[in-house]
Amino acid sequence: MKCGLTDSETCLKAVTLALSGESTVVKVDQSGNVDVNRIYSQLPLYTGDLSIFKPSSFYIVIQTNIGLRLEIQLVPIMQVYITAKSTFQGQTCGLCGNFNNIQADDFTTIGGLREATAVGFANTWKTRAGCPDIKKRFENPCSLSVENERYAKYWCSMLTDPAGVFSPCHSEISPDIYKSNCMYDSCNCEKSEDCMCAALSSYVHACAAKGIQLNGWRNTACSEY
Repeated sequence: MKCGLTDSETCLKAVTLALSGESTVVKVDQSGNVDVNRIYSQLPLYTGDLSIFKPSSFYIVIQTNIGLRLEIQLVPIMQVYITAKSTFQGQTCGLCGNFNNIQADDFTTIGGLREATAVGFANTWKTRAGCPDIKKRFENPCSLSVENERYAKYWCSMLTDPAGVFSPCHSEISPDIYKSNCMYDSCNCEKSEDCMCAALSSYVHACAAKGIQLNGWRNTACSEY
């Protein structure tokens, strides 16, 4: 939902997972509270459908018996990473794409058409009719503040530094798009440091999923966390 000072700044406030024809509904809020079928639940929790546990103060993990896994990051801001088993290939739909390994058709609308822009695509997947459409924005938030741009460039450039702490992963995952997202979010967020650290952690998370562990990056950035 909308948060912060600008119209374009949004925050993830909760993640809801519905399983078995919605007979099991799990909701996790940004504070880490977990409700199962609207009842507050202590972790770890194990049922026939899923297991929910908190491996660290940063994450809540939901592992389902159908091959869907959610890693919900709580610090410094809420983020969600979704992993689906290969048996789901071509069967998914929504904002994460259709999982057919063809990136060109991921902007498929709820009606089955293909949109050219992210904004047009996202607007078709609204779950509440009362939510206003997203409007396409052309301005770069970093152009609105020299101070914010300088801050974002200093920290986010660490991602692409060929001799930096993130460089062992460069050959596996290009850091360029992560740097762009880091710059945009750091300039656009009311709490620049939180968004910058979340963007850096996204790259670290992606590298870890590929088996590349990046250690010590918090010593140079985001030591508060």
